[in-house]
Amino acid sequence: MNILSHKIYRLLIKKLRRKLKRQQQAKERDEKIRLEELQRQNDPLYQAWIIQKEKIRLQKEVEEEEENKKARKLREQREQMELQQQQELTKERVEKQKKLLLPAKTNSSSHNPFATVQDTITASIERPVCSFYSKTGVCRYGERCHRTHSRPDITNTLLAMNMYSNFEMQYGLDNEYDFDIGLEFEESERYENFKDFFYDVLPEFERFGRVLMFKVCYNSGIHLRGNVDYEAMQAYKALNTRYYAGRMVQCQFVNIPSWTAAICGLSEFGKCPKGRRCHYLHVFRNPPIYLNTFDLFTTMSEDNNTTTNNNIEQCSIFTEQDKELAVKAKQEYEAGQYDVCLKTLQKILESCPDDPKVLFNIALTEYAMSSFQKTDAFKVQLNKIAEKNGKS
Repeated sequence: MNILSHKIYRLLIKKLRRKLKRQQQAKERDEKIRLEELQRQNDPLYQAWIIQKEKIRLQKEVEEEEENKKARKLREQREQMELQQQQELTKERVEKQKKLLLPAKTNSSSHNPFATVQDTITASIERPVCSFYSKTGVCRYGERCHRTHSRPDITNTLLAMNMYSNFEMQYGLDNEYDFDIGLEFEESERYENFKDFFYDVLPEFERFGRVLMFKVCYNSGIHLRGNVDYEAMQAYKALNTRYYAGRMVQCQFVNIPSWTAAICGLSEFGKCPKGRRCHYLHVFRNPPIYLNTFDLFTTMSEDNNTTTNNNIEQCSIFTEQDKELAVKAKQEYEAGQYDVCLKTLQKILESCPDDPKVLFNIALTEYAMSSFQKTDAFKVQLNKIAEKNGKS
């Protein structure tokens, strides 16, 4: 055991001696290199060689810079020459064209004599007018229609294309052979959806003037689906390209001479043989609480004391004083004086309690006073008016 320990000790001693020897040799080598480098730096020949080498490097850089300048100059000259050649070719081509057109401008005839002019002149062929477009303001073929579409520049009827939409119109009618999805919707649900749309957009239209007619189509055809027809010019400027329900409102002026001719008469009784694919308008019936004329202030001030809407059975008889107050309320409403208009309507309501027209005007004025932000409250007020008059 002692002998083995002595051997290991000797090995370690030899290893340490070799390490110290290598360190000493490395120090001597570094010192020798340092002395040689110091001697070289002090040598004048070495210094002269360093200076000569630096001069050669600088001269080489100057020569490369001059070569780059010459190459760049030659490239610019070549580009300029190509541009001049292109301009000359263009000038020559224009001159050739002028020379070719010169004989045509002179009086000398360089062609065969003209044929004799015939006495008979064939009449120009005029395309017939599209009957559907002239009646409804839209056509299923659009620009592809071979008949004439007389588009007016400005009229009192404005059409909002595909503005109204519900789940059935948006998804159920995409496939013309898929009729089963329509069975999931009852007529009452469709009408309630339309009433929400009606009470939502109509006050906005009323901001731009009197709405004389408001019709919403529920046809399945793309050109009629969800179309909204109403009347005005200020509404076109304010509502066109605005967004409603995440879609852009696209308005256009149309000319509808007769609503009786545009609306399908059989659709009101549910007996149209073509159904929703009819090319005439199938429109929703407007809520009964609202007059068909959409001009409640005027109807209150008319000489005729009978209502213009058959759906409103209960209607008060207005006195001459009430008519004068109605005219005053209308002027105040159009002037934006909603608080004064509301007080005037309250005076009319004292003599005509629970009259549907007066109640609706009060609700409409309160809606306008709230800066058109309380849509739900407006609908609740309309439902209360309908309940008072026994309407669903």
